[in-house]
Amino acid sequence: MVNTLYLKHSLGVIILICFLHIVGIKFHLYWEFWWFDIVQHFLGGVWVALTSLWFVYFSGIIKRPFRPKEAVVLAFISILVIGTGWEVFEYIFGIAVIQENYCIDTTIDFIMDFLGAGTSTYYIIKKQV
Repeated sequence: MVNTLYLKHSLGVIILICFLHIVGIKFHLYWEFWWFDIVQHFLGGVWVALTSLWFVYFSGIIKRPFRPKEAVVLAFISILVIGTGWEVFEYIFGIAVIQENYCIDTTIDFIMDFLGAGTSTYYIIKKQV
């Protein structure tokens, strides 16, 4: 049986991310508020983990019993792959501005990605146990 609860949460988070991104671009929030990008990375981490965990454990596509420790590993591998891909995408297409604090900014992006993934993974584990 397919569990759509986490898919609905995932859809809500991606809609929020898109809405904030559109507003952020329109009103130059990425440039006005240094922390706006940080919020987006946190939400991105939440979305990636929710979507990955839903797909593997609750979609019915993969018949796999939910195991909390395995879910943590899956969520963090997912965010590592997607987060790295995103940073490479930003670099290749010139979205990321290379400046003296580029390494610090990228590190903060990864930290927020992982915090978001950890938050949604914790939420799912608490709901399942």
